[in-house]
Amino acid sequence: MALASKHSGELVATTVVEVPEGESLFTGRRRTREMEPLLEKCVRFAESKGVPAKSVVKIGHRASQS
Repeated sequence: MALASKHSGELVATTVVEVPEGESLFTGRRRTREMEPLLEKCVRFAESKGVPAKSVVKIGHRASQS
């Protein structure tokens, strides 16, 4: 957050929802709802400090590729 503030950047709160092989990636959408409150808390905190922020949730079969 300090770097984003100093260089007029923005904070991106990111998480990955991993779906087991063989399952549709669409099934991971339900699990993203569990992550959203924490990510929104991060965004609100950054914005309260004057740093623009957004959240991103990636869904994939392998976290390393997502």
